[in-house]
Amino acid sequence: MILGIDERGASEEGLRLAQELFSEVFVFHDPGGGTFHPKVYSAASEERAIAFIGSNNLTAGGLYWNHEAAVELQLDLTTDGDQGFLAELELYFERLLGDSEVCLPLTDDLVERLLAERRFGIGPERRSSRPEEGEGPEDDDSAVGDEPSQERLFGRSRYTRRRDPRRRARTTDRRPRQTPQSRTPAPGSAPAAGSGDTATTDAGPTVVKRWTKTMSASDAQQKSTPRTQVTGNIKLTEAGHDFDWATYFRDTFFADLDWHSTEKPRGTLETADVDVEVFVDGVSVGTYEMVVDHAAYRRLAGTRDQSNVPTWLKWRAFGAYLREHPLAGRVASLERMSDGSFRLHIQDGPTGPFLP
Repeated sequence: MILGIDERGASEEGLRLAQELFSEVFVFHDPGGGTFHPKVYSAASEERAIAFIGSNNLTAGGLYWNHEAAVELQLDLTTDGDQGFLAELELYFERLLGDSEVCLPLTDDLVERLLAERRFGIGPERRSSRPEEGEGPEDDDSAVGDEPSQERLFGRSRYTRRRDPRRRARTTDRRPRQTPQSRTPAPGSAPAAGSGDTATTDAGPTVVKRWTKTMSASDAQQKSTPRTQVTGNIKLTEAGHDFDWATYFRDTFFADLDWHSTEKPRGTLETADVDVEVFVDGVSVGTYEMVVDHAAYRRLAGTRDQSNVPTWLKWRAFGAYLREHPLAGRVASLERMSDGSFRLHIQDGPTGPFLP
């Protein structure tokens, strides 16, 4: 459980009960400002999961008598789309837990220290209350943590929050905005269009294998029609190259990954986790955890929607980036580097020729 203590709505009994009911409890509080406000609940077994996302606090009011709204998602973990959604949800929790200076384990010692700090407003249930009428709405930015303290319990968040647009209009900051053209392109990538410069080179790892493909709407997680369902992956097809695509990615391109086998009704499914650094127009947008899966039985499944392609690269969290950026029709260049790392470039053309 990850809980917040903003808005002076927490109580000693609530913290103790959380410790009792959950195997691990964390308290999230950002002294830099901003109320910790998410309400996301999930539970998963091997083949099923439930995600409940809404406005409900885990309180009597939130669960019983308030006016609330929420969506309950029943997930089938035998399907790629639902697997991808759950993976993105898990990465969200991991991102919160990874912000370790503002997300602290709720130990007995921390409970006592929170109770001792009057600015957090945590006390017995009968004394704990919401802001009085006229003090502002429940979801307003909390001022908790702004007061000086001899020893801060919570540190600085590793993430930069978006600014209030109303405040941005009054800022005097006139620093030039960094554009993709002003950043250094990735080594080995094509220069950004219109930059007039050649790609930067260094003594780093070199490309030893490269596969390229023009991304379809399905690959790019875009809906070609309102009824289209995004797949959460890109099919590793022949894509106009002369090679044995049925075995190449499993046995050559990704051969030395840590593969795991699962027996399915139709045959064996093999999967492996892979970290891929992604560049869009030569600019790194981060390293993403993806999954390669290979199933020889897919070749017998027919040809509709390329379902006979045995090897897929599942985007996982990168799928959210693709859904927000219309990249269909761009060229994806998947590269294996000499140091064993992997890169994905998405731009107007391939970063180079196919390298088997």
